[in-house]
Amino acid sequence: MSGGRWLRARADERVDRLLLRATVEALATSFDLARRLDPSFRRALEGFEATYQFSHGATSHQLCISPDRIRARPGRAASADYEVVFFDLRAALLRLRRDPSDLLGLQLENLIEETGNIHYLFRLGYLFGLLQRRGLDASLPMRRLWRGATALLDRRASA
Repeated sequence: MSGGRWLRARADERVDRLLLRATVEALATSFDLARRLDPSFRRALEGFEATYQFSHGATSHQLCISPDRIRARPGRAASADYEVVFFDLRAALLRLRRDPSDLLGLQLENLIEETGNIHYLFRLGYLFGLLQRRGLDASLPMRRLWRGATALLDRRASA
């Protein structure tokens, strides 16, 4: 591998790590905001504790949900309730941005792999539905991230 390609591969790895971290942190911020503002969201969290793990390559981040706190944490979980492994992080996130409900399509195109108790996937979907029903957009904290990431991906594609 030539020096230029090696540097580009290293830069791409850093962008992917940053993108995964920012995505999980944006989810945690959106959910925590909804938990604080919406009584029905708080009721949906009563008695529910879960750890969702999102991985890409050697990078992993957790979304930890409990009735009184929602947070993002770096690293692998000792025992995640549900795990999503991204094989092509950028393509999967861009596709989820267009159609967030098409997880099956992402699996069929081999962009992600999911493991764990399906109940936790349904519960996560329910929480997203509550956000939409109450008019809280789960992507609010991600808008700036998407603009920057899209511009970066466009520059890399044209280079």
